Amino acid sequence: MDEYHKTIAEASRIAGIDINSFFDYEYSPDKEEFDAIFTYYQETLLSNKDYGIEPSYLYFNTGLIANAKAKKIADCYLISINMGMVINLISMFKNKATLLDGTDNDEFIAFQALLDTSVNELMYQNAFHFTFYHEMAHLIQNSVLLEGALYERVDSTVEYSIQRHNLELDADEFSALYIGAHTIQYAQHMFGSSIDTSKVEKLLIIVCSSALLYLLSFRTNSDNIYYEENSHPHPIIRITCIVTAIIQYSVQALGQIGLRLELEPRRIVAETIRFTNKIAHNVLGSNPIDRYESYLSTERENIEAYIRHNDGFRDGDQSYAVFKWNVNARNIHG
Repeated sequence: MDEYHKTIAEASRIAGIDINSFFDYEYSPDKEEFDAIFTYYQETLLSNKDYGIEPSYLYFNTGLIANAKAKKIADCYLISINMGMVINLISMFKNKATLLDGTDNDEFIAFQALLDTSVNELMYQNAFHFTFYHEMAHLIQNSVLLEGALYERVDSTVEYSIQRHNLELDADEFSALYIGAHTIQYAQHMFGSSIDTSKVEKLLIIVCSSALLYLLSFRTNSDNIYYEENSHPHPIIRITCIVTAIIQYSVQALGQIGLRLELEPRRIVAETIRFTNKIAHNVLGSNPIDRYESYLSTERENIEAYIRHNDGFRDGDQSYAVFKWNVNARNIHG
């Protein structure tokens, strides 16, 4: 709490933010969770200062809806997470200790016994990773739109622009790269020399399922699929890009450390959908997977064309977060 109070005081002083807009979690029943989130991600911001995002601060605001935003004020880089986002993700995943019960998931129940945490906790962590790294990517992009704040979830009335869509797709991919890196590190930590295709595949299915369920919970998921509309791409397009990026990165990263596992991206995607279909109702209280699969079938060509077009728009642009990630990777690995 002391560090958090220092952080919000400093952010308030530098950025001129009303101190009353910060959420002080000292008396929250979820105080320990808020504390853990703040500590981990504030340290992550500091460790990524080489991206030019300094000074940077993470704080919680008093908003009740599930949302987060990145903003730049007076050369101060800020990530603001609604307290409602924390409560929402705790409810969706963290408090679902019986997530796998009655879902015909014996193989994942057996796999869970090999881990140092539960499947629902792992999904909670990765959903939060997605939110944070997505917002951090917006800080790294440092676009002119950052001065007006870039939100994770925006009302569908916000005006469309190809720049906005590409900033969001870039932030999604950057987040997916970080999630992929966390997944491979966790696999190495948990399994060491006993790491194999089946174990990594199951981890990827759990991680990708958390991203899939999280984005399917967005209100705009209920909208008919769209392309050149609204501030953010449709969640179904975003899910497709995110899951693909997580899997592709993981396969590549494993190869770089000398592990040639037989990971088939199409199979992992299919198994992710199958696993998500079984647990969706326990997470969301409904099951939107049939609708998602239907769009993947009927809109595949349009989705792929949209992705190719926007990939081309970002290709070689040094302002995007993924470009900067790749530069850092080359500097580290030669």
